[in-house]
Amino acid sequence: MGRNARVPTDVPPVNSRNGPNSVRAGARLRKRNATAKARPKATYLEGTAASPVSQDSRIFAALGSRVRMRILQEVLAEARSISELAESLRLHRMTLRYHLAVLMSMRLVEQVRRSGPRRVGRPAMLYRASRHIASQSFPRRRFDFMAQLVLETYVDPVGEAEVSQTLRTKAQKLGESSIRNLKANAKPNGWTTEDFERVVVRGLFAEFGLDCEVVERTDREITYRAFNCPFLELAERMPRLVCDALDEGFHRGIDRAMGGVRTRRLACMGHGDPYCEYVSYWTDLSQEAA
Repeated sequence: MGRNARVPTDVPPVNSRNGPNSVRAGARLRKRNATAKARPKATYLEGTAASPVSQDSRIFAALGSRVRMRILQEVLAEARSISELAESLRLHRMTLRYHLAVLMSMRLVEQVRRSGPRRVGRPAMLYRASRHIASQSFPRRRFDFMAQLVLETYVDPVGEAEVSQTLRTKAQKLGESSIRNLKANAKPNGWTTEDFERVVVRGLFAEFGLDCEVVERTDREITYRAFNCPFLELAERMPRLVCDALDEGFHRGIDRAMGGVRTRRLACMGHGDPYCEYVSYWTDLSQEAA
């Protein structure tokens, strides 16, 4: 090329951002963006008004994940932060945020602020299981309405005091028979506190759907908490019948069948506490069941 030859200025240099490879990449990017705009946005299983997916099926889908069930188990006993969940479950925080959003959209988990003195900066958000977790069945059943109707029908002609006594007696017999069946199958070693935790708290109560935690256990005493109640809605409406009669009668039956054991309730979800707490203490290990 001669000294005076004209260099074309309409051809961009190879390393320029306007090079052939960049032009093709830009075209692909524009096509991808157009496709993304046309695609409906994904949601956290909420569905829309036009969606044929029912609320029940969305809850079933939310509970169908092993990760979400593990998260629910973690936040059932106490509220946990993202960092606490990440450490205990060994999951990435972004993964946890996604699954927590699903659980919150189904009202299975709720956000709360950490109590206590306020620290500098944004307050940490905690996550806990909703107090009234929807209990799903297919097709849907509402036995709590029927139970309330039966109790109210029974109370009207005879009064609450007589119904309470009847419920307490029936529940006591159920507690006694439950322990007799456990004696035949589990064969506890004289009903020590260790046997009680293994056979009753983690066995019988788990079969009833209770999620329990042993707070303290010695040779003569055991304190435990139940973080869910299978009769919670009914207990909140009729606590004197469900909690003070049926629940106390059931534990009294357990005590009588074991012999030498007395149980006292320290907290009650039906009366507004965040969990039910009991302490069972051994008064005379040699005493026979009454």
